[in-house]
Amino acid sequence: MQGVAQKNEFIVEGRFKIDGGSVGGAKILVEKDGQQVKSIEGDSKFEVGLDFQAIYVISFVKEGFVTKRLRFDTHVPIDRVDYGFEPFRFSVELFEQYDDVNMVVFNQPVGKISYSDLIYEFDYDTDYTKSIQTRIDQAMDEVEVAKVKKIEKDASSAKEVANLTSSAEKNNKSGNYTDAISNLEEALKLKKDPIIEKRIQEIKQEAKKEAEVTTAAEAKAKEEAEAKAAKEAKASAEAAKEAEEKAATEAKAKEEADAKAIAEAQ
Repeated sequence: MQGVAQKNEFIVEGRFKIDGGSVGGAKILVEKDGQQVKSIEGDSKFEVGLDFQAIYVISFVKEGFVTKRLRFDTHVPIDRVDYGFEPFRFSVELFEQYDDVNMVVFNQPVGKISYSDLIYEFDYDTDYTKSIQTRIDQAMDEVEVAKVKKIEKDASSAKEVANLTSSAEKNNKSGNYTDAISNLEEALKLKKDPIIEKRIQEIKQEAKKEAEVTTAAEAKAKEEAEAKAAKEAKASAEAAKEAEEKAATEAKAKEEADAKAIAEAQ
């Protein structure tokens, strides 16, 4: 943007960056005299117009990252407003929040900007900058250490996740669905990944489908076994009845033969 002196408002403009990420999901919040008056979707370039004779705090925010604030005191001599002011330009970069790093220093503005009688324009409050810069530098040193540790931890976690997902696929291929799901759930604890979540659901569906097929096959086998048993029982009963009838017929024939023999003997 080309700088043009503004008369009706004080323009602040600059660049917004996220360390290791994008500004998607970030916001720029504007407070005037303690009341939020504007919320802007994060963008790599921004421009905000501020009224004169007020106190503004502009906050740069994104979930999971340390918020940074700048304070603008736009009180100026009334006669100076008529000449206009050059846009105030700056850059802001947010870095990730680490649990073991004390970021309380960033609860305060990282810079204060106000009208300077020396240059007749807006400038940083150098005394404030000196007082807070040492603390910011110390915090940033701790952030760098935490960042290295996180990189090492992430590398280790990535290797473990790869091992667990590999084991899960082997178990799934062997039909060990319970073990496969357990592997992926462990991997998910190390890395929140929608792909892993989706794979868990897929394997659960595979296990459910196979269980249904197995249940149906078992039911069919049981039905066939019961039919076979019934058929065999029927055949056995018929054979027994036939044997019984044959025995009765033979007994009757013997009885008649015996009676005939007795009669002939008499």
